[in-house]
Amino acid sequence: MLDIAAIFWGIVAALVLNFLVGAVLGLGVLIDAIKPGDPDHEEPSDEELDAVFEAEMHNPVSMAQMAILSLVATAVSGAVTAWLAPQAPYLHAGIVGATGLVFGIVMEWRNPTLPFVINALFAVLIIPATLLGAWIAT
Repeated sequence: MLDIAAIFWGIVAALVLNFLVGAVLGLGVLIDAIKPGDPDHEEPSDEELDAVFEAEMHNPVSMAQMAILSLVATAVSGAVTAWLAPQAPYLHAGIVGATGLVFGIVMEWRNPTLPFVINALFAVLIIPATLLGAWIAT
């Protein structure tokens, strides 16, 4: 029998953790762009900030950081799900991963923001990452 609460909390964990990953990485880019404490640096305009964030979306190092941290967050969501559904941890974690895959495809289809390589990486690794988290938790 499916444990809907475990699936729900696994999805919530994935959303919250991935939001935090994006927020922390975005804050790092923002701090680097505005250079607080540097008296010789002018505050960038909105257009300049947009250009900085756009450049980061095509920076391989930034994309690798985001991909790794997002997959770790996804694995943690699989572990949370497995912990909450010990009767069938892999089934429930797989459902969380599949839900994340569908959610990611829909979000990128509606508003493409990530390079194709990152989307392909997530499409291939999101379910295995949740299952890895479930395996670690069991």
